[in-house]
This record gives sequence, C-alpha cells and structure tokens, in this order.
Amino acid sequence: MAQLSGPHISINYPPAIDLSLTCVRMVKHEAVSQEFFFSVKCHFRHPTGYFEYVADDVYLEPKNFVQFANELRDIQQGVGSTAPLQDIGKLFFLSSKKTDIYT
Repeated sequence: MAQLSGPHISINYPPAIDLSLTCVRMVKHEAVSQEFFFSVKCHFRHPTGYFEYVADDVYLEPKNFVQFANELRDIQQGVGSTAPLQDIGKLFFLSSKKTDIYT
C-alpha cells in the first residue's frame, strides 16, 4: 500500500463552502487495476446552520475523480453546468451545479 499526497481538490468560499478531497492511499492488485481512497471533508452553510461531512476512506475511481475536476473547471469557466461525483458503492454522492446570480 502506497501513501500519497495527491491528487487533491479544494474549494473554499468562506463562509458558505469548504470542501476538500484528497487521495490518501492507493492499493495495487495483481489481477485488477489500482484502488484509490480519498479523505473527504465538507462544510456547507445553509440558512438554518450548516452541514458537515467527514470521511477518511472513500473509494473513488480515478476516472471519476478526473472527470469531476474537469467538470468543476468547466463550471468555473462558464462552459459547464454540473459536476457530479460518487463512490463505487453509491453511498457518497456530491454534485456541484452552476447557478445564476442576479443583482
């Protein structure tokens, strides 16, 4: 088992959002591809308080993580609208969606 310091995604827009996804370990298997496990830390503010989620060992497929990162970039650049991410067992699901703000 190898200890990793990345890949990593961090989104911080205080006080509304603080999200961190960090690859913390990789497991190699002879017959199948590698498994990547992530640390997840989320803190989202909403009108009645906040939602917090912390997990140390979420299994995400590398291609899904890369796709999520690319879709977040597309939202930031104004060419994308959503960026979903879920683990293999579908117990963890996170989705970012572009919103229009009118002043």
